[in-house]
This record gives sequence, structure tokens and C-alpha cells, in this order.
Amino acid sequence: AIHHSSGPMMLLAGPGSGKTTTMIRRIRALLSEQHINPANILVVTFTKAAAAEMRARLEKRLHDMLRETPGDPHLRRQSILLSQAHIGTVDSFCAEMVREFFHLLDISPDFKIVSDKQEEELVNSALNEVLQEAFEAGTVGRLADAFAGERDDRRLMEMVLTLYRFMQSHPFPEQWLSEKVAMYFPEKEQSGPSPWERVILEYAQEGIDHCVGLLTRALEECREDLAVEGAYAPALEKDRQAFVTMGELASAGDWDGLCQAVAGFSPARRGTLRGYDGDPLKQRLEAFREEAKRTAKELGKYFSASREDCAWETAQTAPLVKSLQELTLAFSQQYREKKRAGNFLDYSDLEHEAIRLFLEEDGSPTQAALEVAARFDEIMIDEYQDINEVQDSLFRAVSKEGRNLFMVGDVKQSIYGFRRAMPEIFLRCREAFVKYDRSKEKYPASIVLDRNFRSRKEVTDTVNFVFSRLMTKAAGDMDYTQEDRLVCGADYAPKEGCETEMQFISRSGGVLAEEAEGAWIAQRIRELVESGFTVTDKEGERPANYGDFCILLRSANQYAHAYAQQLQARGIPARASVAGGFFKAPEIGVMLSLLRIIDNPNQDIPLLSVLMSPLYGFTADDAARLRRESRDVPVYISLLRGGETDPRCKQVVEEIGKYRAVAATMASDAFLNYLYSKTGYPDMVLSMENGEER
Repeated sequence: AIHHSSGPMMLLAGPGSGKTTTMIRRIRALLSEQHINPANILVVTFTKAAAAEMRARLEKRLHDMLRETPGDPHLRRQSILLSQAHIGTVDSFCAEMVREFFHLLDISPDFKIVSDKQEEELVNSALNEVLQEAFEAGTVGRLADAFAGERDDRRLMEMVLTLYRFMQSHPFPEQWLSEKVAMYFPEKEQSGPSPWERVILEYAQEGIDHCVGLLTRALEECREDLAVEGAYAPALEKDRQAFVTMGELASAGDWDGLCQAVAGFSPARRGTLRGYDGDPLKQRLEAFREEAKRTAKELGKYFSASREDCAWETAQTAPLVKSLQELTLAFSQQYREKKRAGNFLDYSDLEHEAIRLFLEEDGSPTQAALEVAARFDEIMIDEYQDINEVQDSLFRAVSKEGRNLFMVGDVKQSIYGFRRAMPEIFLRCREAFVKYDRSKEKYPASIVLDRNFRSRKEVTDTVNFVFSRLMTKAAGDMDYTQEDRLVCGADYAPKEGCETEMQFISRSGGVLAEEAEGAWIAQRIRELVESGFTVTDKEGERPANYGDFCILLRSANQYAHAYAQQLQARGIPARASVAGGFFKAPEIGVMLSLLRIIDNPNQDIPLLSVLMSPLYGFTADDAARLRRESRDVPVYISLLRGGETDPRCKQVVEEIGKYRAVAATMASDAFLNYLYSKTGYPDMVLSMENGEER
């Protein structure tokens, strides 16, 4: 992986396998052994932080080598030229190329990247204008009737935006959309299943096979007890045969036959079984039958009409799809014009302008692409499993027909499908590339880095156990094979207490799950800390402390605070990290409320928030007394009236007036510093729990 130089290479790097170190050492080898100019290396990552880390580690590596051999002139030159290496994100590379070749794209070189807020405003403006024009022209009447809500067109707008954003993940989005719409207008009548039929039949086949397996297992298990077998076996066999028949029809593509079979399915009645209430075997068999019944009901939603009726409905849908296409393309054009008027580009534009620069419509590289390709001796792409078709096409266009590509990734770590990443690109390459053989040097090739240097064997064994049972080609587009299994490469001394456990907690009396689990976890953490359980860090073994424990939840936003409260109630310091952003933090919210009432004091909720904050310390009773005499006026008016008798209210009114006067004369950053200084709020926050972090 570090020294090969003959063709395209894919590095299949599992978690903790040292892929970044391998990439750093490969770059170092290119610079020091092959004497490649740093400017002729392109390294692409998906985050600025990853790019900065890679550059910093590479600089450190070269400086260390230079200290070992200070007289090496070549190494000294490479160290100086390292700043010219192209190490950055996909977006930064695209922006650099678009600015360099702006004259070929008819774009101003001083374009700006549109901010999130600006993008939202431009999108809404363009969408509203396009919809208004379409309604006035009468071109979206049926589409609106079918999909718009009773009160507004929000649902229709969301459809347009969803389609627009999805098509941006393709190199030629308009062409892709036209191809998809054309599927609704076949030139001649289809003899076989339509594309939609095939998808639904495949889905049905999976569900049917699942039920056949369940019922077969149920038949085997019921034979453990003669009485249970007599009551259940005939019904289970009848249901199993019904699903076997459905599977044969689905496999043959017999839509109408499957419709009839699904509609005619009714779970067979089992025999009488007395004295088995609460029996585990009976409960398992009932669960199997219930799953089969649920699957049959689900299939009934899809196979509720004949093939002829479905074809007729698809034909009726075609004009709506065409209308949606026209509306989406009109929005795309209007949005593009608005961005051009403001000299803006968004991140998707950067990629598509680069595609326009480097690819002809037939997919062949342009003259500009050949010019850029000649600059790079090596193109390294990190996190290749999260690439999309636009990005993949782009880097192949500026490579030397793919010969100098070095791709690194792990499809098991692909988590950006919601951002339109296409892990299937990675899977296609993985299947097409041969395993690297040093003696044959056949390319394109792949190398597997499967040794995990981060975790104990107990962890890697557990990961392998779970993934080998859950990750299949049907469920996740790939099977968890021997090649994918993690191999423990970390050198930890054997120790008791590191085994993976699964705990089943019983609860009663209406105790919530998060309370029961939180209490159990708190007890377990305390036991480990007080028993002297040790952990390993850079200095070696040391006793565990509370900061070494982390609780992972499916929904941290919903439950994290409840778990933290359970730990805190038992004397264990804990905090919950939840989403919501900087401005949702309580310590920031108080100052935002203060800024709002300085701008306009006649805002009840921000004013009450400030009054009941540590800034002024009003209690709920104080607020109630303030409103007792006059509930029909703003809180600020009540505060003014209260200031006539209550010195605290008078202080608040005076300070708000002073802040309002100062705000009119100071820049915003200076005014914020002034507020913090006058209120002493930073010191108050420091005195709170986890004050330094706040």
C-alpha cells in the first residue's frame, strides 16, 4: 500500500487499522523515494479537519526525517515545497479549478459561496415565483390537486426541492431526470414486468422467504412437545404451504396470481391447547404466526389490484410526473439565475461547474481535464465509501485514465446516505478489483487493512459477532465475509472484566425505562470506579474515573438528560451532550433574551427569561405578583409600574434603558463585551456546574 506505483489501488481500511498513517507514509514515500514534486500530489478528504490533520502529520513526519538527516538537500527541498501539495476537501478542489478556468465557464472568478441563510432565501424566492407562474399558466393544476395540501402548497414545494437535491448527485442532472421521466412513457407496450413491478416482486419475495423460514422453524420447535405439536403443526404446515405458493408466484413474476394468493390468505386455525398459558414454547409459536400474519397484511397493500389496473394507474401518473419534471427544471433555472445575479455558487454548483469543465456530455474528458490530469502523479481519495457519482466522475476525469488513483475507504462506515453518498460505487470497485499480488502486479487491485489497533479483542469479537448476523447483501448491499472481519492488532494485556455483556433489566411500578436503565448504569459505574477497575491511556494502566464512561443512546435529544439526572442523583458527575447547537445552550439563551429586550422590551417571554435568570433572580412568585394587578398589558408595562414601589423592578428598568442607549452607539461585538462586563454573567456561569465547559 505504501510503495506500489503501477496502477489504480483501493485500500479497504477497517476501523482503527491505521489508514491515515498508511496514507501519510505513502505520501512520504512518493516525495522521498520517487522524488515526486508535492505540487503533483492531490489528496482529497471530506472534511476540513481531516485535511488539516493530514497536512500537519505529514509536515511533522518530514521535519522528523529532516532532523535525522539534516544534510539531505532533496528532503529539505520537499519540506519547503510541501505547502504546494493539494490537500483539501472536494469542495476546495472544485472551487480552485472553477476559479482557475472561470473564462471557460463564463463565471466571475470572485464568486462567493452562498451562506445557509442566503440559500434559504434564494430557494424560497425562486420556488414561490416558479409556482406562481405555473399556477397562472395553468400547467400544474392536476399536480397541485394530487399533492398540494388544503391550505398551502408546502407539500408540493417539498417534492420539488427533494427531487432537485437528489438529481444534483448525478453528473448530468437534467439528463438523468429526463431518462427517469421517459420510463413513464414507454415507446411500445411492455411484455414483461415493469421496473416498478420488479422492485415490488423482489420485496415480496424477501418477505415471503422470511415467513417460510419462520414457519419452518416453528414446525421444528413445536415437535418438542406432543400436545403443542398436535395443536399447532397442521396450522403451521398449512400456512407454510400458502407462503411457499406465494413465493413460487413471485419468483415467476405472476402479479395477478400473487394478488389472488395474498387476498385469499387467512391464517389457519390451530387446535385447542389447554394448560399452556404463559408457556415459552407456545409464546414463541404465536410470535412466529403473528409475524407471518403481519407480513401477509403488508403484502396486501401492494398486491391489491391486478396488473392491468396498476398499468392503467401508472399511465395516469405519467402526466403528473412530466409536470413535476417541468416544475423542477423551471425552479432549477430560476434558482441558478438568482445565484448568478448575486455572484453566488453553492457547493453543488462547484461540483457541477467542475463537471462541465472536465467532462463532455458523452462522459469523455475535456481538454481542460487532460491539462489538469497532466499535473498530478498521484490522486488519493479518502473516505471513498461516501463519494457520489458526480465526485467520482470528476476525479476519474482528472486522473490519467484512472491509473494514478489511490482510493481509501470502508463501506461498513458509510453513514452519509442522507447526503446522497453512493456506497454502491465503492462496492462496484471492490468487486471489480483483484486482490493485490506482489508477484503478479495486476491492476486495478485492492489491499485489505483488517487489523484493528484501537480496541481489545473482546470488542472486535463482539463487532464481528453482531455484524456477521445482521449485515447481508439483502439488508446492507454486502455480506459480512471473512475479509470484512476485524482482526485484533492492539497489544493489550489480558484482563478480567472486559467482556461484552447484555443486561436485561426488570422494572415495575410504572418506572420509566430510562429511569431503570439510568439507575442500573449509575450503580455499575460506581462499582467499577470504587473497585479500582483500570483503563489504559498513553501513560499505561491507571484507575478508572467517572470521565472514562460514556452512555450512547439511540435518541440522545430525548433521553440524555433523564440518564444524566439518574447519575447525578447518585453522586456521579454527568452531563448530557445533545443536539441543538450553540444558540440552544441555556447560558447563551439568557444573553440572547437580554439582547432581544434591549432591542424591544415589549417581548414577554424573553423579558421573563431574563428576570428569572441568575442576572436578576426573580422567582415564579415574584413574576406572579408582578402580573397580579395587570394581566392584560405587556410584562414590561407591569415592570414599569412595579418600579414605583419595588427597587428590584426599578433596577431592571433603569439598566435596560441604559443598555438601550449604549447599544445605539457601539458596534455589536464591543457591545457584547460591554454587556458581559456590566452584568458579570461569565462569572455567574463559571460558578455553575461544569462552569468551564459552559
